[in-house]
Amino acid sequence: RTDEAEAKKISMQCPVASIDEGALETEWADYLLDIIPSLGYTRKPNLAEPGFIILPKNRRSEEERSAKIHTALVVLGGEDPASLAFPSAIALAECGLYVTAIAGDASKAKSLQDQVPENLSKYIRVIEPVINLREKLFEFDLVVTHYGFTAFEASAAGCAVILLGTTPLHESLAEKYSFKCVQASLINKESFQKLLADKKSLYRDIKENGIHELDSFILNLSQGTNLNCPVCREEKKSWPKDPLIARTPERTFRRCQKCGMIYMSWTIQSHQTEYNHDYFYDDYKKQYGKTYQDDFENIKAQCVRRVSIIDFIYRRGHSSVTPTVLDIGCALGPFLDAANDSGWHVFGTDISKDAVEYVQNTLHYPALLASFPDADVAGEFGVDKFDAVTMWYVIEHFQDLDSVLKAVSKIVKKGGIFAFSTPSAAGVSEKYNTDEFFAQSPADHYTLWEPKRCASILKKYGFKVVRTVSTGIHPERFPSIKKSGSDSKSLKFRMYKTFSMLFKLGDTFEVYCRKVN
Repeated sequence: RTDEAEAKKISMQCPVASIDEGALETEWADYLLDIIPSLGYTRKPNLAEPGFIILPKNRRSEEERSAKIHTALVVLGGEDPASLAFPSAIALAECGLYVTAIAGDASKAKSLQDQVPENLSKYIRVIEPVINLREKLFEFDLVVTHYGFTAFEASAAGCAVILLGTTPLHESLAEKYSFKCVQASLINKESFQKLLADKKSLYRDIKENGIHELDSFILNLSQGTNLNCPVCREEKKSWPKDPLIARTPERTFRRCQKCGMIYMSWTIQSHQTEYNHDYFYDDYKKQYGKTYQDDFENIKAQCVRRVSIIDFIYRRGHSSVTPTVLDIGCALGPFLDAANDSGWHVFGTDISKDAVEYVQNTLHYPALLASFPDADVAGEFGVDKFDAVTMWYVIEHFQDLDSVLKAVSKIVKKGGIFAFSTPSAAGVSEKYNTDEFFAQSPADHYTLWEPKRCASILKKYGFKVVRTVSTGIHPERFPSIKKSGSDSKSLKFRMYKTFSMLFKLGDTFEVYCRKVN
């Protein structure tokens, strides 16, 4: 168990990964790897993978396993802080077993050997630590240890295993993973005799998960990156860190204490989405059964609805002069096409060359190949300020969202509209399938928005939220609907759909706000 004060101090200086951490409070750790299976309710790791345990090559035969238990090994690590090894050796010897007990060092081994009662001296041998003990476990009929690597190694070697409950946590872990256990206060001849009488219960088959290379995995972890809140951009210099929200095998998520945004706080360097030709065609078809271009009219239909909302909010208080709109991350231009049909003068930017060329050459709208906010939209389009700026499933992709929102605020006219859509961290998937929701969050989604926090975040950039629309309504993702298998036409399904819309439980949502200052 890592010293909490020291761990907190280190975590404010550099990224920290912890392996098989025994502490329950682990918010200081950027990454947690559990190799030894742990209690899921104590604290959740990023990854639990017993496949990293190197299992012994030397195994006991079925004949040896079926024979009577004569020999035992007692090993509790180098320190044995509770001093349980020696009384365990005594109790086992009293049961008539020949016991080898491993002490912390040679001097301690000699001291303990001298303390063995004369009537048990032929049964007990105390030795110093053994090099490569894993490959020598098979020599013993029974291994007595605490919950840890040795317990799994001994089981894999075909030995009977009894664990000692060095702590209440170890007792709970032993019970959960089907090991027989003797409480520290009950280490005596009778306790061991009772367990030895049911010999079959002492054997535990270890599933061969395939060996994972821990050194390569740790090297990969070392390439991980700590990230600050994309809105506040404040590097934490002192404890506490932002509260932990979720851990996944490749990422860790926290909630900013200052603005409330859920953000990716740590990530393994992983593959980033490339917005090339394949993204809009082959990759899109694999996910949706058709290419983006084939799906253009369906996407545009959603954009028509979005334009109608912007029209309703904006045009009531403005003249009939043709308004301008900049769509950041315009893709193949469905929103530009919908806005143009509604009488807007449209402009687009995107980081995809294929997308920009399609917008320019097929739809014939002005588009700029550039990332935002680096794009010189005024110089390219000759427009200093726009009546509306939009981002449809784009805003979550910015690591430096503060700079992006400041830039948007500068180019939106006072009274103009800023509208965007994004996945919801308050939808049905997050609420009822939290682990999967965060695990499936793409590697380049740095923020996870919640409808109730939009107003306070956007206010600092001069925007007032006028309307939010819950989208991505999926009643089938409610546990009750999953369990019952209710048809989409059923009353129950339709009630859950209405409930989702009423309480804004869609897995995505749209925000429409007005520039007020």
